[in-house]
Amino acid sequence: AFHSVDQLATIKACKENPDLHPALANADFDRVGVYCHSMCGMASLRSAQSPNPEDFGISAAVAVHACRDSCETSAAVHIPIMFTAGTADTICGDGASKSFCETVSTAKAGTKILFDVKGASHFEPTAAGSNSEVPAIALFLSCRLRGEHCDKVYGASGKEICNQIAAGEKLGDCRVDGSDTPTPSPSAVPSPPTALQMRKPIQRHRAPTAQAHLTRGGCAGEERHTCNLLRF
Repeated sequence: AFHSVDQLATIKACKENPDLHPALANADFDRVGVYCHSMCGMASLRSAQSPNPEDFGISAAVAVHACRDSCETSAAVHIPIMFTAGTADTICGDGASKSFCETVSTAKAGTKILFDVKGASHFEPTAAGSNSEVPAIALFLSCRLRGEHCDKVYGASGKEICNQIAAGEKLGDCRVDGSDTPTPSPSAVPSPPTALQMRKPIQRHRAPTAQAHLTRGGCAGEERHTCNLLRF
């Protein structure tokens, strides 16, 4: 749960300090998506609970291979949430994600999804795996945050996302409850960079470093904020 503090601090810092990066000038902080892996996956679970969505504009969350924690509950989640897992995960078994997903109330959350990859280990969504669940995560967040690609998440069957798995890969379990398809968000109008943004060089070395922390099963050090936040 302590990682949730990092997620929320990242959102607050980016909103209050748009000069941190030129892209933040066009960010929509009324529609924020959070995701994280392993123990940090429980951060998404906590960030999706009141009052965080209202206070930080969080509209969707993804808990990636979340670990089991007796102190955590998903009953209070009240925004759309997706859980990913792997049937061969021996670090944070898929039973944890299944249990969390089952406890989420669609009456509160609107929709919940379980995406359990057959034979996937704990490191499937990292450089050590094939990232077979990443496209489905991207589609879910794109739908929930921008109202785009919802046909690939729900579609006529109501669970089209269960078909969004790479060729040769299979799902051990896939569940979609509720839909509550959002309306498309208006396209953001790019804003010219401020003088500070133009003077401040972009530190491009940070992204690989954050990914390195993520592949080790979590977020660490000063790069923790980077891998805790996904914006569309």
